[in-house]
Amino acid sequence: MKPQITEIVAAVGAIVRAVESAVGRRLLVIVDGLDRVDVEQGRQIFAESQVLDAPSCHLIYVIPAHLYYSPYLNLTKQIFKSVYALPNVKLRSRDGARHEAGYDFMREVVDKRVASVGLARGELFEPEALDQLAAHSGGMLREYIRLIQSAVLEATQKRSATVTAANAQAAVDALRRDYMAGITPPLLAELVEVQRKGMPSGVQMGDVALQNQYVLCQTNRDVWYEVHPVIESYVREAWAKGS
Repeated sequence: MKPQITEIVAAVGAIVRAVESAVGRRLLVIVDGLDRVDVEQGRQIFAESQVLDAPSCHLIYVIPAHLYYSPYLNLTKQIFKSVYALPNVKLRSRDGARHEAGYDFMREVVDKRVASVGLARGELFEPEALDQLAAHSGGMLREYIRLIQSAVLEATQKRSATVTAANAQAAVDALRRDYMAGITPPLLAELVEVQRKGMPSGVQMGDVALQNQYVLCQTNRDVWYEVHPVIESYVREAWAKGS
C-alpha cells in the first residue's frame, strides 16, 4: 500500500464527505481487530505512522495490549488525541484479596444474558460454579463467556439440570489444556519470571506472553501483571522445581 497511501487517504476522505453529506451529521468510524496484529506491525501502524489519523472524521481504534504496555505508547499518544485503557474486571487486588464487586459484575453479565430468554441465573447455574469460572477468566469478559459456553456444553452432555461446580471445573481444565499446549521452555521461563517478580522481562518472549494472554496486565488503580489464573498453579509448580 505504501506507494498508494496518498491516493488511498484521498479516497477515504471522499467517502467520508459523501457519507456525511448524505446523512447530515459527522461520521464515527470504529475499527476493531487491529489489537491482533503482532508487535512490529503494531509499532509501525500506531506509533510510527499518522495514516490512521488522516481520515477527517471521528475515529476509534482498538490497539494491541502489548503496544499499550510498551515504551512506544508515548509515540502513539503524540499521533492520537486520546488513548484509553479498557481494564479487565477487577476480581482481586494485587495482594490477592478477593474483590467482591467484580464478581457481582460478572454475575450481572449472566443475569442480563439469561433474562433475554426469560430465565434466571439460579435456574441454570450453581453459585459456586459461576464464581469458579469468573476466577479463572482473569477478569476478561471474552474468556469468561468462553468458559461459560464450555461449562454449559459439559452440563448438557452430562444431562445435568444446572451447571455444577464439576461442570465448571471441566471447562477450566479444558481451557488449561489449550494454554498448556502452547507453552514452550522459553515461554515457561518467562512465566516463572513474571510469577517471581510481578513484571514481564521486557524481552521478546515477554511480548509474546502478553499478546497471547499468558500474562495479564491489570490496571485497577495501578498497573500490575499476573500469570493467567488458569495456568498459575502449573507455573508455581515449575517455579518450585527451579524451571
